[in-house]
Amino acid sequence: MADQQEYIQDDEITLKELILKIKEFWRELWKYWWLIAIITLPFLGYMVYKAVNAEVTYPAQLTFMVNKDEGGGLSGLSGILGTFGLGGGGKGEYNLDKMLQLLKSRRITEHVLFTAEAIEGNSDFLANHVINNLDTLDKWSSKPGILGGKPDPLKDFRFTHDSIEIFSNLENAAVKRLQGRIIGSENNAGFLSSGYNEESGILNIKCETQHEYLSIVLTNNYFEKLSKFYTDKTIGGQKITYDLIKIKSDSIFSELSTSEYQLAKLIETSRGIYLETEQLKKQRLNREIQKLSLMYAETAKNLEIADFTLKTKTPFVTLIDAPISPIKPNSTSLLRSLIVGGFLGVFVGALFVVARKIYKDTMA
Repeated sequence: MADQQEYIQDDEITLKELILKIKEFWRELWKYWWLIAIITLPFLGYMVYKAVNAEVTYPAQLTFMVNKDEGGGLSGLSGILGTFGLGGGGKGEYNLDKMLQLLKSRRITEHVLFTAEAIEGNSDFLANHVINNLDTLDKWSSKPGILGGKPDPLKDFRFTHDSIEIFSNLENAAVKRLQGRIIGSENNAGFLSSGYNEESGILNIKCETQHEYLSIVLTNNYFEKLSKFYTDKTIGGQKITYDLIKIKSDSIFSELSTSEYQLAKLIETSRGIYLETEQLKKQRLNREIQKLSLMYAETAKNLEIADFTLKTKTPFVTLIDAPISPIKPNSTSLLRSLIVGGFLGVFVGALFVVARKIYKDTMA
């Protein structure tokens, strides 16, 4: 038991010994400051090189909001619509996540890419403007490997038409590559990013390229195409119902007008004296007009309900702030790079000197 207590006491380090050890390491660091400086230099050089050669980008951000339909205002209307066989709008809420997911879909991207825009006096598809931007950065076509290989078929590719339905395999491959560059992947970030504030429900779209006006045009086009697509799909069912009732209402009104004209013509030509056949025709026209009048009144009522439903269910996508020029560019700070490089270099250098001393003391 006594031997065990003596071993524990010998193994313990006192505060005095700890302070002396720290002073010893500090003297070692001060003695070999030049070695730490030599190790720091490559870190500083790398960070300065990275800052000088970093790409300057222009982030164009747009914010907007979508009205939320809780469905409470339509609860009474649902029963009325059911009476006329139109169906009712159930309780629903616009899904912001779904909207942002649509933003990154290939369909929305295709609508954006094949919009013609003039940039620096050159009117072309946005797809070709993006390719030109990527080409200047040497990021459009893939480079052959060390052992060579076949050249990239998309190296000098540009779109010549926007008929997506008849695209060739090469054109489809170009669309997919652009989609990857814009949307991004797990390893590489794309031009486009989006999100929303959970408390306020305000959404944002941001495109960040090396060309200021291209960033602005891409952001605005993504918002416009997303708004139109989202609105059209949200009210698709109600729009079909409204159009069908409108066609039926117009058809009945046309038949009613024809019957009324025929009756008026008959009265005008008979001058109050009717033959048996004319009297029969007059009765039939009166019955037809009464029937068509009732039908038209019913369809007119249904049309008003369908119109009200359509307007109620139409989402209002409201633009809050659109990007405008000039945009403050994103660039790497040289001073910040020097500080980071210096810190990393000094840390690694000090670690090396301390490890070197521990090794020498242990071997001695």
